[in-house]
Amino acid sequence: MMRIVPSRILVSVPVGLVCAVIGALGILSTDTSYMDIFFWIVTGVGVSISIIGLGLGWDTQPMISIESGENTLLSSHPSFKSAFVLIPLGILLLLVSFYLTVASDDSLPLVLAGTLLIGAYLCLRGIMKYWLNHCTTYYVTSEKVAFEYRLCIFFGDYHGIPVDDVNSVRSSFSFIQKVTNRGDVRVATGGGRDAQVLEFYDVDNPNEVRRVLDSVTLPGNLSSRGI
Repeated sequence: MMRIVPSRILVSVPVGLVCAVIGALGILSTDTSYMDIFFWIVTGVGVSISIIGLGLGWDTQPMISIESGENTLLSSHPSFKSAFVLIPLGILLLLVSFYLTVASDDSLPLVLAGTLLIGAYLCLRGIMKYWLNHCTTYYVTSEKVAFEYRLCIFFGDYHGIPVDDVNSVRSSFSFIQKVTNRGDVRVATGGGRDAQVLEFYDVDNPNEVRRVLDSVTLPGNLSSRGI
């Protein structure tokens, strides 16, 4: 069954429209053909973001199966913090480029073209990261730890590990992740060729994620599992 994911549309379409409008205004405001090319690129990026965002707004039902008596303790996506830094920064650069184009009468062609392309790249990189993270979901239930990736109706991937098989939970983070309260949490079933590994990549509040995982995987912590 298909369902609408409003947050994907409410983020993607406005970002795409802003880029497209800046590009269109730039085309109308410049008299030089070479700047027209770059503004057309920005317009194309904006229109593409809006169209793809509308398409990604439709999604299928979650692939995970929750059995009777099984409790969902955690359901989260990778962090959106980096995406929400890249997108405004990209839009800011596009606005600066547009202003300089109008104010300087195209006297700084390399600066203008470079700023435009960097701004469009940052917007595209940020929105793609937002889409990827929104399509990725991590679950911790009283019975399993699971990863799920769904790209609308086109692609789906699911991997789950029973909590009884988990014997290692580790967390790690870079300096930037530490400052922004993000990190990676790695769940493993042991060594050897048959070992299974599932990584919660770049999640917010990694210590809380690890606490939830420990509550169902460490020996003696059975209350949250209803045992």
